[in-house]
Amino acid sequence: MDNLTRTKDFPEELRKLFAEKPMLLFEVYHFQNIEWFQTDLQQVCGFLQRTNDKTALQEYVKENEAVFSRLEEDTFDLLTVMSGIRAMKLIKRDVESVGGGFDMCKAFDDMMRDSKREGRREGKREGKREAEEQMSKLIQKLISAGRITDLQQASNNKKYRKKLMAELGIA
Repeated sequence: MDNLTRTKDFPEELRKLFAEKPMLLFEVYHFQNIEWFQTDLQQVCGFLQRTNDKTALQEYVKENEAVFSRLEEDTFDLLTVMSGIRAMKLIKRDVESVGGGFDMCKAFDDMMRDSKREGRREGKREGKREAEEQMSKLIQKLISAGRITDLQQASNNKKYRKKLMAELGIA
C-alpha cells in the first residue's frame, strides 16, 4: 500500500489511519448488478448509467416513476452533481413536491421541453442567417449583372425571388 498512496512520506499518525482504513471504490457507471441495492441507490446507478443516452434515460425514469417522482433532496442533489446535467440544478425548486421530495419525472419532462424550445430557437436563428446570406448573394449577382429591374421585382415577389435564386444557383 505504501507505493500506491505514498504513505511512507506521511507522519506516523496519518500512516496508521491509512493502514487501518482500507478504501473501497465503487464504479457506478459500469456496475452490472444494480438490482442488489434495495434503496434508491439502485435508481441512482441506473440513472447515471444512462446519462449518455437521452432516450434510454427517459425510458428508465418513466419505468421507475414511483421512485423518481418523490426523490429525497440529497438523492436529487447527488444525481445533479454526478450526472453533470446542469439544467437539473436550475429547475430544482420548480420540481419540489408539496409534501416533500423532488419529482424527477417532472424535472426530466421540463428539461426535455426546454431543450426542444432552445433547439427550435436555434433553428430559427440558423434559418434566418441562411436566408440573409442567400439574399445577399442574390443582390450581389443581380447588381453585378446590371439586372436592377429583376432586383426590384425580387424584393416584392417571393415567387420571382425563388425563381431568380434557382436560376443563379443560389438556392
